[in-house]
Amino acid sequence: MEEYHRTTTSQLCHFKAASMAEFFIPVPYISHLSEKLEPGRILVVSGDTATNAKRFAINLTLDTPQNELSNIALHFNVRFDEKKIVMNSKQNGEWGKEERISNPYKPGGKFDIRIRAHENHFEMIVEQKKVHEYKYRLPLGSIRFLDIHGDCMLGAVHHLWLRISVI
Repeated sequence: MEEYHRTTTSQLCHFKAASMAEFFIPVPYISHLSEKLEPGRILVVSGDTATNAKRFAINLTLDTPQNELSNIALHFNVRFDEKKIVMNSKQNGEWGKEERISNPYKPGGKFDIRIRAHENHFEMIVEQKKVHEYKYRLPLGSIRFLDIHGDCMLGAVHHLWLRISVI
């Protein structure tokens, strides 16, 4: 089952490049998740960045996003200025220990990020390659919001359900 987050055409930003019209979802993008995140669920976020992009972030939060006291189960921060992707969690207003990996993205390029939920961790997939496992610091089932902000233009945001059978 695929779940897409819908937006009205009046909320879309129009962008024209090389004589082709493209539509992007406005950022910041905040969505209340209609279903609990469970193992097997994959969040797919794709889009473009400007040539002067510095950073953008994908946050999975337990409560209202962009509040100083928000509990953030996963903060996935693409930092062009540091050439790193930084992952962290925030509990009761306090950030935990950062986990850093190399950033394969360049400003002005496209991105495809997939976050797959497992029993004990998120599997981070960047451009079809597994790049990191981020252990849960807050309960997976408590995540209620998706918040994407920063220097990016969203092309697609959706969830996929993978049903895995053991043979």
